Amino acid sequence: MTPSDGLLLNNTLQTLTTQLQTWYPQLLLYSTRLLGVLVFIQFGYIAVDLAASHDATRLLDNMVAAVIRVGLVYVLLNNAIDWGQALINTGIQIGQTVTGQSPNVLTPSGVFQAGLNMVGTLWHAKAAGGFRMLNSCSSVSVSFFRGRQRRSYIWALCSRVRGLSTLDPFLSVSLR
Repeated sequence: MTPSDGLLLNNTLQTLTTQLQTWYPQLLLYSTRLLGVLVFIQFGYIAVDLAASHDATRLLDNMVAAVIRVGLVYVLLNNAIDWGQALINTGIQIGQTVTGQSPNVLTPSGVFQAGLNMVGTLWHAKAAGGFRMLNSCSSVSVSFFRGRQRRSYIWALCSRVRGLSTLDPFLSVSLR
């Protein structure tokens, strides 16, 4: 039986999306006001730098860079919802193309569940294949070496294939 998240990730995403859509107009208003304050501070810093350095040639460069920065932040603030949704839709489309799954399966909980299913499949395959690997590793090595040399070689060879703690009890039993 594979564990499940009980749609926790889907519910969390839905709550976050709902709260974001509810609070976005207010956040946009506050962030635009904060941007105005930061613009005033930026231009004040440029004026203080000009007065301290007595170098008016850098004034135009600094002003243009400040205007470009402010413009980029303002554009990002105004288009965050649309561009964010476009980014999510692009991820869904890429996931649908790569996996062949429907968008209904490619939800956060669906992707998490698919990962859990894959881990469970690998875990069961590893458990069945690991025992066969141990037997083939021991039987191949036993035919080449004798005595203590054989045991140390098998231990070294098999510990590279699987974890030492899982192989040591099997090796001590199979080599006697």
